[in-house]
Amino acid sequence: RIVSIDDLALAETWHIETERHHTFLTSGGIYSHNTRFENNKTGYRLSTSVGGANTGEGGDYIVCDDPHNILEGESESAREGAVTWWNSVMSTRGDDPKTFRRVVVAQRCHQADLSSVVESKGYVHLILPARFDPKRSKVTVLGWEDPRRNIGDLLWPGRFGEVEDAKLRIDLGEYDAAAQLDQSP
Repeated sequence: RIVSIDDLALAETWHIETERHHTFLTSGGIYSHNTRFENNKTGYRLSTSVGGANTGEGGDYIVCDDPHNILEGESESAREGAVTWWNSVMSTRGDDPKTFRRVVVAQRCHQADLSSVVESKGYVHLILPARFDPKRSKVTVLGWEDPRRNIGDLLWPGRFGEVEDAKLRIDLGEYDAAAQLDQSP
């Protein structure tokens, strides 16, 4: 189990500091501020950034979380850089090309962002807009279906209710709200 800093107060914890990194050993696992996390079952997780060093590393699951800096969403070179990194570098990082999986988790920032590119390549595309749109909802290959049924139902009303959603839409403006909240740039 990887624990967050918030969980550390609740867990039995030992803290080890060296000049190079901070590692938290807990009764359930190890949390590290490094880019590499190893468990006691010979597994590991490696974190890097878009364009970061990946030479010689691989895995069974290659997961990319927020490949685009929202502030650079309109930059063609920044978008193309993230897409090229995913297609040219990360496509060869799977340990077993027959079984490894690639996953992109992202909010949308542009019509030509990585989400759009991977959808055009046949990736399963799970769309979770802040407000439910039944025309864009579908059952995934895993059988998951958005439980919301009414047009405009909020994704997480306990955190982002009507007031918060309306404020975000004002702050973001029409285009960014369409991209980031509705997943439809």
